[in-house]
Amino acid sequence: MQSSFDQIAPRALEFSERFYANLFEAHPELRPLFRNDLAAQTKMLISLLSSVVKGLNRMQEIVGGLRALGNRHLNYGASRANYDKVSNA
Repeated sequence: MQSSFDQIAPRALEFSERFYANLFEAHPELRPLFRNDLAAQTKMLISLLSSVVKGLNRMQEIVGGLRALGNRHLNYGASRANYDKVSNA
């Protein structure tokens, strides 16, 4: 996974923008959950993915932060069904 991510890293912004385009095309009802500027959101996604991929060798150190992120997303209005839609995108 880390070597694959290294290959897309130079195009990470394009990847992130395409991810959100795919997500909102398939599930336009999710767009209101992303109240922030989408440019900022794409940068946050890139940063998160990079951190997670780099941390795969030390899951014990990052799992707490990932759980906290999941809890924050519940506060943003995300549901389990939304997570399934996002994972499909």
